[in-house]
Amino acid sequence: MDSVSRSARILVTFTSTLLLAVLISSPAVSQHVAGIKVTVTRIDPVSERVDIDITVLYRDFPGTQYYEAIIGSQYDLGQRPAIVWGDGGQVDSWQYLPGVTGAVFPGAPPDTGVFRGSFSHVYGDAGRYEITARTRCCPLQYGTAIATGNVVNIQIPFPGVPGSTVSTSYLTNMATVELEEPDEVVGGGSRCGLGGELVFLLPPLIFGYERRRGRSRGAKGRPGTSAATS
Repeated sequence: MDSVSRSARILVTFTSTLLLAVLISSPAVSQHVAGIKVTVTRIDPVSERVDIDITVLYRDFPGTQYYEAIIGSQYDLGQRPAIVWGDGGQVDSWQYLPGVTGAVFPGAPPDTGVFRGSFSHVYGDAGRYEITARTRCCPLQYGTAIATGNVVNIQIPFPGVPGSTVSTSYLTNMATVELEEPDEVVGGGSRCGLGGELVFLLPPLIFGYERRRGRSRGAKGRPGTSAATS
């Protein structure tokens, strides 16, 4: 029985180790993460919609249709969510970013593949928001230099061994957006009030006044006529 139990424990440990290796290294390209960046591409102040691009860099893997980058965690490894919008909203599940063929990221080595995906979010109120994106784990393996982004070190549970953890890391980066209050329309007029409307109303009023004034001056300057008396 002891030998059976020992074999079972060895099998569990081996399985857990293999599972952990698969979780933190699959797909293989995730071990070569070299950077992540969030770029705000469009802000619509009327609908309060914000569009962003998230760029991820992989060393030694070209940005082609044959490879994909991942943000967030495909498994519960502690670095979820993939995107945090700054207003309480977030993208919990992992997201795939397609490769950008032939793209070069400034500051990254020439053998770095570029992967980019587009995302949108609608905010409920005007204000200042910090948008955060996260890669998967393991950007520091193989001594890869980080081109952009910040390294976050974490401890995650070791599968199958209660109380045990393993150290790993991922990259994160942020972008700031500021949404202003849109101009309000009240009673057919804009929020800028009478001062703004006078810009459009004064010119025709002045023109009409000067025209009537000119006519009045012309009438006073002409010689008058009177009836002859006998």
